Amino acid sequence: MKIVGHLQRVRLDDTLFMRVAGGVFVGLGLFFISSGKLTTLTCNRVEANKGNCHLISSGLFGLHGKNSRSLELHGAQLADNPMDDDASRVILLTSNGYLPFTSSTSDHKAEATASHINTFVQQAETTSLTIHQDERSLYFSMGGFIIAVGLFTLMFSRTSRLNA
Repeated sequence: MKIVGHLQRVRLDDTLFMRVAGGVFVGLGLFFISSGKLTTLTCNRVEANKGNCHLISSGLFGLHGKNSRSLELHGAQLADNPMDDDASRVILLTSNGYLPFTSSTSDHKAEATASHINTFVQQAETTSLTIHQDERSLYFSMGGFIIAVGLFTLMFSRTSRLNA
C-alpha cells in the first residue's frame, strides 16, 4: 500500500515538472519570436558631404520607437560575435558614437554590408542608400521550434497523468 502511494506521488511530481518545463519552453519560444526584427538604414545625401540617415527597427509588435532615429553616418565596421566564430556584427559609426546595425550575421554578408555603407559614405556622387537587415525568419523559426518542444512536453505530461 505504501509503495503504490509513493509511486503515485512520484508520477504527480514528474507531471508537475513536465508542465513547468513545457510552460518555460513555450514562454522562451514566445520571447524568441518577439525578438526578431527588421532593421532598415535609409540615407539621402542632400549636400556633397552631408547626408540624412534614418535607422528604423520593427518587429512582431510593430515599430520599436527607441530605435527610430536620425543620425549622421561616418561609416561602418565589423565586430566579432563572441558566441559564434563564423559570424560578425556590423557597427555603424555615427557622430554620437557606435550603433549596432546587425546582431549577428555571416562574415561574408557582414563584410558586404559594411563595405556597401562605407562606399556610400566615401563616394559623394551616390545620393541614396537603403539597407535592410531582416532577422525575423531566424528568430521566428527558432521560437516556433522551441514552442513546439514546449507543447509536446505539455501534451506528454497530460498523457502520463491520464495513464497513471
